[in-house]
Amino acid sequence: MFAQILDELLMPDASIFERAGGTIERVDRLLVELAAFNERATGWWQVREADRSGTDAWALPEARYDVRVLTLIRQALEPLDDDPVAVAVVAAAHVHIYYAARSAGLSSDAAVDVERQLLVPWLTARLAGDSRIGPIVPPSGHGAPGAPGRRRRGS
Repeated sequence: MFAQILDELLMPDASIFERAGGTIERVDRLLVELAAFNERATGWWQVREADRSGTDAWALPEARYDVRVLTLIRQALEPLDDDPVAVAVVAAAHVHIYYAARSAGLSSDAAVDVERQLLVPWLTARLAGDSRIGPIVPPSGHGAPGAPGRRRRGS
């Protein structure tokens, strides 16, 4: 049933990337198409949220949906499709930035513009090789009161 719902809601697939001019254009198309899908799926999301007792029934379909979205993200990000940070950043933008912007009262188009404004410069630098991020290991005592480099308010 869930696959039928996704088909009826026109879940984006790889065809959205046909004739795209590169990574930035593919990511832009992904943002636009996922936003449109999210808007079409609002009614089903409300049904899912109202049926909290049926959460288990939605677990497998949601996992399949997540796989489909991650597959689209990786396809959009080529040649960064094997870069876990790039995948995570675009996935986070899709979920957190988009819905935060919508919750703040922005239209779907304006929310996509916010995602675009944040992602395009970052992806451009990432594609140029300027921003490969390695593991971040905080120094000992980082953030602790009195730690070197920590400033007090008003100082």
